[in-house]
Amino acid sequence: MDRTAQFSRRLVSALVFLALTALGIFGQAHAGPSAVGSWSSVIEWPFVPTSAAQLPDGRILTWASNETDAFPTGNLYTHTGTYNPSDGTFASYPNRRHDMFCAGSSMLIDGSVLVAGGNPSLRQTSRFDGQSWLAEPNMANSRWYGTMVTLAEGEAFATFAKRAGSSAELWQDNAGWSGLPRASMATLEREQNLLNSVGGSAAAGQWFAFMHLAPNGRVFHAGPTPSMHWFDTDGLGGVQSAGTRLGESRARQFGSSVMFDEGQLLVSGGADLRMNPASAASAMTIDIRGSAPVVRAVGNMVRPRTFHNSVVLPTGEVIVIGGNESGVQFYDGESVRTPEIWNPDSRGWTAMARHTVPRNYHSVALLLQDGRVLSAGGGLCGDGCGANHADAEIFSPPYLFRDDGSAAPRPGLEFVSSSARAGGNLYVKTASDIDVFNLVRLGSTTHANNSDQRFVSLRAGEVDDGLYEVSVHANPNVLVPGAWWLFGVDVNGVPSVGHTVHVAAGRAADLAPALSAIPDQATPVGEAVSLDVAASVSGPATLKASGLPAGLQLANGTISGQAHTAGTYRVTVFAESAGRAAHQTFTWEIGRGNGGGVVGAGGSASSGGGALGGALLMCYLMALLAGRRRAA
Repeated sequence: MDRTAQFSRRLVSALVFLALTALGIFGQAHAGPSAVGSWSSVIEWPFVPTSAAQLPDGRILTWASNETDAFPTGNLYTHTGTYNPSDGTFASYPNRRHDMFCAGSSMLIDGSVLVAGGNPSLRQTSRFDGQSWLAEPNMANSRWYGTMVTLAEGEAFATFAKRAGSSAELWQDNAGWSGLPRASMATLEREQNLLNSVGGSAAAGQWFAFMHLAPNGRVFHAGPTPSMHWFDTDGLGGVQSAGTRLGESRARQFGSSVMFDEGQLLVSGGADLRMNPASAASAMTIDIRGSAPVVRAVGNMVRPRTFHNSVVLPTGEVIVIGGNESGVQFYDGESVRTPEIWNPDSRGWTAMARHTVPRNYHSVALLLQDGRVLSAGGGLCGDGCGANHADAEIFSPPYLFRDDGSAAPRPGLEFVSSSARAGGNLYVKTASDIDVFNLVRLGSTTHANNSDQRFVSLRAGEVDDGLYEVSVHANPNVLVPGAWWLFGVDVNGVPSVGHTVHVAAGRAADLAPALSAIPDQATPVGEAVSLDVAASVSGPATLKASGLPAGLQLANGTISGQAHTAGTYRVTVFAESAGRAAHQTFTWEIGRGNGGGVVGAGGSASSGGGALGGALLMCYLMALLAGRRRAA
């Protein structure tokens, strides 16, 4: 089922619900979760989470300031910790040297979180490695409310910010920060100062910019100021004007911009106090795959929104959560508590179930590894502020439910290659009927800004029963290095739990590792096994296996142990090196015959290599003819 079919099913359900509502028969609470999703109960949080990041192991890192519910008091300290969605537990990891309130953040190659600047005029940089905060070199400029973007070699590009004006800087691992004087953001600064001069809480102090790495390797600026730009990060940097969004003069302060597909952005909502009303319901896509951006209007959201968060889902759809219509900070009046899901194929919106708590200024939202969405925070405005929300809710999208409201069966991925490079390949083993494999990059967010979040759909072919070879996008500016979650979406539109894939910088090797045939095996139950599979590989490679009989394991190039369950097993050994992978499949008989040993030299093999050849290409073409999801 493609995204259009999914949207049609939901649209029919939603139209029926809306018709009944118009007749006064049902309210939104009566619509089934297969049409509008479902929210969890409210989860108490140790502080107001104003910033958040996804960690490769599924935990969510959040932080506030040196106060749990108020603006900082000048102490270089941050309340921060992790939430584990699998068991609902929190762990505290305070940063004792850096106030990270309203700082910029990026996700690095190793899945760690880089945070730079912060309240009110700081140059400190910190990195969270999953267990502790580590000090990184200071920036040259103080930077507050500044966006950061991860680049194709793993660098972090820090853009214009309060206290830093029009300057830009580049962070590199083991080298620290360097200036990019020709990547001047003077036009952005002038437009920002003009908006600030209007006054009012929606315009003042908003410096976070919509910045995204484009397929051409340049950083594209899509807003919130009216003008758009291209920025170069090589050498001393550079800048080029890219016009305005559909010729509009409207700013989109605290609006949202998300990369929902390769080089394609969805921009929605935002406030401009020069306009009446201040907040916008309009939305548009911006295609940045070419030399000039192509901007197209899409249908309006049901409600105008400012301060809302956008999250790309495993299906490639986008959900927007929260915001208010007034554009006023620290104000829950006129809150929009009905999320909407945007479908890239229909280019339309569908209203979802209402959440309980308003989510406005300083709220966050992120995809969870199991396909649900966390929405949290709002406020951090001190005693007596009614907009403080030290809590969270979790949304289960419609794809997680059957039509009768029960939980939809989730496809299972038995094995996924754990690493990849642009232009390479990886393997997935599953017993489920998978329609498409998608990658979602882990990101970090604050003030509705998540520059690293992106979605890539993959091309796959079945090379053995339930074994898929998946081609990885060849452009490292699209497949940005770092941690991604791979989802398999079945024919009913239901995604699997995400599997973490670490994408290394650079391109894959030209050739996959050579992996020669492994003979079929036969072993009695309980007999000790020692099968050297490393001898089948020429050159260095990481070896993994799937389908092993219970009691056997692959370690240090040898399959060993004692199988304790009789049966016929289809075993696949994978060799991974520099983003390329190869496989060999063979049969292992346990408890049959009069003894162990080699049965024959059967088995199937693939040299991988990223390009689909021969039978793999035929599988792919047959899948297309059968109406399966388009290739990315």
